[in-house]
Amino acid sequence: MSLQQQDEWELINDDGFVYNCNKRIRLQTTAITSVPPLDPLIEEKNRKNRRKIALLNLKQKYQAEIFRWELLSNTLRALNFQTQNVEKGFEKIDLGEKGHELSDVDQSPSSAMKLKGK
Repeated sequence: MSLQQQDEWELINDDGFVYNCNKRIRLQTTAITSVPPLDPLIEEKNRKNRRKIALLNLKQKYQAEIFRWELLSNTLRALNFQTQNVEKGFEKIDLGEKGHELSDVDQSPSSAMKLKGK
């Protein structure tokens, strides 16, 4: 690069933000040689292979996502089951305390008859 090319600036407008930048070297597109077309059967085979690989990658991605959702769902079910068991345990404790309070006074029908009979 010559000194003159290094000093050249390019005005760039990036969505309303305008700034100066060193000028980029542009490649000439006419110098690129074109690739001769391949056999249509080979092109079709390559296209199918690329599509198959892309679909297999997509399948792996979705399988991993499905696995994570199933893990999350199973964890949520287990937490709900544990919560229900804990709530049932609290109900049993509450009933047991009430039953314990009742046993101190003993208000069963048989004890009421004994008290009347005395």
